[in-house]
Amino acid sequence: MYSSVTFGKDGSLYFGEHMMGTQTGHPSVTTKFRLLPGRDVIGDGHVFRHSPDGKLLDEYPTQATAACSASSPSPAPCWPMTTPA
Repeated sequence: MYSSVTFGKDGSLYFGEHMMGTQTGHPSVTTKFRLLPGRDVIGDGHVFRHSPDGKLLDEYPTQATAACSASSPSPAPCWPMTTPA
């Protein structure tokens, strides 16, 4: 699930994935998220670069991904994200 998009000068689209870790919900809300097929996570917290026509070009791991593991109780201490090169 993406939470933001940034537009590159070359027309590239950078989508920030805000979901990561193994928690599928929170006690304060009723929303439950599905785990990725074949994996035990709801997301990785990566940034994805797409061409202007929507083709996936690159996937960038972020500081959040490096600093947090799937066993982290919360992604909150893992910010800020790094900027893709």
